[in-house]
Amino acid sequence: PLSNRPACPLDPAVRPDFSLGTDFLAMGEPNMTSAEHYRDFLASAQFTTIAWIIPGAFIVVAANLGLSQSEQAFVWASALAWMGAACLVNARRCGRTHCYFTGPFFLALATLSLGKALSVDGLATLQFDHIGLALLIGGPLLYWLPEKLQGQYWR
Repeated sequence: PLSNRPACPLDPAVRPDFSLGTDFLAMGEPNMTSAEHYRDFLASAQFTTIAWIIPGAFIVVAANLGLSQSEQAFVWASALAWMGAACLVNARRCGRTHCYFTGPFFLALATLSLGKALSVDGLATLQFDHIGLALLIGGPLLYWLPEKLQGQYWR
């Protein structure tokens, strides 16, 4: 039910707590409740595999197959859009903090991949190596940092 859903972080009335506190580097999930965990897609190995691991593998394979730019862009844009949508659904479903950041990030990279394939002006110098580097650095950073600053679930 919607009444159990955490507050949306985009709501101006919600003030996130960015204090580091004493448990900033602590391991584990200090503010996880069983209801949030139950609704979290990341708690399911099956869903995690379908939503993020398999699309990530498609990106790696497509980068190493020698595909044309159009073919590689199609694979990357599809996989990144799938991963971004899964993050946004998970953020809405359980309030997982990093999903509010990784979802739009993956969708932005999907848009860049598609723009590269369509030869959009301004993207002529963009290479898939740049998109891949952004994914390799930004993905883990946006996964880890928001949850260290705000907690595993946004309240």
